[in-house]
Amino acid sequence: MMDELIYKDPEPYVQINLEGIPKNIRAGEAFFVSIRVTPRSDISVSAIPPMRIRSISAPFKVTELEVQLVDVKLNTEKPIRVLVQNVERKTGKQKVELEVQLSYCSDEEKWCRIGKKMLDFELEVSTE
Repeated sequence: MMDELIYKDPEPYVQINLEGIPKNIRAGEAFFVSIRVTPRSDISVSAIPPMRIRSISAPFKVTELEVQLVDVKLNTEKPIRVLVQNVERKTGKQKVELEVQLSYCSDEEKWCRIGKKMLDFELEVSTE
């Protein structure tokens, strides 16, 4: 019951979308995607606890995040750049699944929640 209360899809309070998705990469190559976090005007995205982005699909692994903070809040004016590493040499169409976990708050209503959102996309992995 507790997980049901804590981990909810953050919509409609916060929209989370992918940008800059590559169409194809080479096997073993790393690539960047951007995650745009857009809260409602009365909602802020907190840096405590820190945002977590992880890959839940092999053969991909999140290796680096570029997040900008303003005080203890996420700067939502710029997207978050995420470096994803393809750790295998498998080729062909591949599905990348990212799990985004973040904390968002209503200063006016004095509450905070932790939300999770799944984001996925496909890309072509080749040897060239």
